[in-house]
Amino acid sequence: MVKISEKVLFIFLFFVFIWGCSNKNRPTVSKVNIEGKWKSQSPEKAGESAFVERQFRFLDKLWQIDYTLYQDKELQKPVFQFQGEGSYGIEGPSSKVKGAFNGNFTVVKKYITLLTDDKEAVKNYGFDIYKFEKGKKMDISESGCYFITPVNECDKEYDIIKTDGSVLYFGKRPADNNISKPEKRPTELGLPLVKY
Repeated sequence: MVKISEKVLFIFLFFVFIWGCSNKNRPTVSKVNIEGKWKSQSPEKAGESAFVERQFRFLDKLWQIDYTLYQDKELQKPVFQFQGEGSYGIEGPSSKVKGAFNGNFTVVKKYITLLTDDKEAVKNYGFDIYKFEKGKKMDISESGCYFITPVNECDKEYDIIKTDGSVLYFGKRPADNNISKPEKRPTELGLPLVKY
């Protein structure tokens, strides 16, 4: 029988205690990595005759989205592009969606670029009252426009994130598109994005 001295036992227990206490203060490491470029798997229906392509870029806790709306499923007739950017953090697992994590996205900039000369389309999307020029990227961070709120009214979004190999899902957005409070965090997954 091996006899352990009291001194060795004390040192062993001391290190176990110190290691255990130091681990309590370490942040939880999420098991999801979304760094890279992602885009819509296919054209996403966004109304009667409108389709969207989303492209996301994630790098060093910074994010950017290009949300381009088209008048056709072939994505040949663009109307406008919304661009948003900011920082993000991934928290622990979602309590509502198995395999998903909570993601918090801070919004610092919002832009619109008009991509059409079609006056009817410009009017239908409410851009006719603004002085947008085709192809010119306009900073709407402070003013917002029509259906896009200014940053000071919506500077954070509470979403969910799930990855499955080279496929990324965010939460399904509500009808009012508002996920600006923790209680508005989505409870189901939205359309897939693929890494490219």
